[in-house]
Amino acid sequence: MSIATYSFLPYLRQGIANNLQSSGGSRGSFLVKLDVHGDGSSSPVDDKNIEIYGPGDIVGIDARAVVKTDPHNWITNFEANHLAYIDFYDEDLPWRYTPVPPAGQRLNPWIALIVLADGEFD
Repeated sequence: MSIATYSFLPYLRQGIANNLQSSGGSRGSFLVKLDVHGDGSSSPVDDKNIEIYGPGDIVGIDARAVVKTDPHNWITNFEANHLAYIDFYDEDLPWRYTPVPPAGQRLNPWIALIVLADGEFD
């Protein structure tokens, strides 16, 4: 039996987003190569550069994607020294639509949590 260990991932990206190419635009892109086979012959199809959804294409987040938030909705007496946070069901959501590949061990998220405080702080 081994002792459980935890490690921190600076970011998590799943699926096709791991192969993003730097396009310099607001969307990530992939080079798609295709050969069509049939009747014993093969013919290549022109390579295509395909763009995927980027941060500018997102108009909202489905409530089912959020597991937990703190503070809860409409809480007005949240203590100023506590941290606000959102737990997403899919761990890669904050990095999923980032249009650039990672630079080493760093990948900037496409979304940020901004907390607005109203009132006086002691």
